Amino acid sequence: YWAYKNAWSMDGLPGMRRGLLAGKRDKVVPIKKMVGPLVPKRYQGGRGVAAEHVLLIALVSFILGIMLAMYGPGLLELVQALDASRLKNTIAHVSL
Repeated sequence: YWAYKNAWSMDGLPGMRRGLLAGKRDKVVPIKKMVGPLVPKRYQGGRGVAAEHVLLIALVSFILGIMLAMYGPGLLELVQALDASRLKNTIAHVSL
């Protein structure tokens, strides 16, 4: 197994010299990929990502970036105020 996997690279060119020599010396035969009735008839690559999805994500990201740039300081103050009141409520609840 080691000799066959290291003898040839993925593009079919010779790989490690040590793997080639071990393969010849030990009479290593190539591994058969998939055999039998469940073999796919043709290569089924990944589905990939549709261009529409990429465009939609880019548009939503751009709009969110603009909104955060415009309303960021006010939003930060609001979140800090909510966090402080929530913390006070939690401390009051735990101390009872």
